[in-house]
Amino acid sequence: MQTTNKNQSGISIIEVVISVGIIAIILLSIALLSTKSLQMAQMAQTRQTAISYARKGIEQVRYDRETKAWNVFLVEINNTSIYPTNEQVQPNMTRSYSIIQDSTDKVSVEVTVTWTDVKGEHNVTQTTTLTRWL
Repeated sequence: MQTTNKNQSGISIIEVVISVGIIAIILLSIALLSTKSLQMAQMAQTRQTAISYARKGIEQVRYDRETKAWNVFLVEINNTSIYPTNEQVQPNMTRSYSIIQDSTDKVSVEVTVTWTDVKGEHNVTQTTTLTRWL
């Protein structure tokens, strides 16, 4: 005759399955969080690169204003070969200039960098106002 001890200590199969399920959920959550973190880091890096290209565009226009006579600079701001409306700066990034003469002594400059990734199209814009130095 077999007797069963009611005070048996041990792990039942249900407890093992529940424990493995909880561990699997925790590991999956960690993996998903890591993946999302890497995606966000890549997006931030791409955005920073775009900001850098926009700032370089502004600095190029500022440099031209400082090194050329104002009248020459005003003629050149409409030259799309100097300030293109759609310049490829990286395989997936374009930079465009919008330069508007507000008055005889004032010019507004807007540089926009646009790129496309799996989340869609993005852009950053840098603006400044340049004035004639007297």
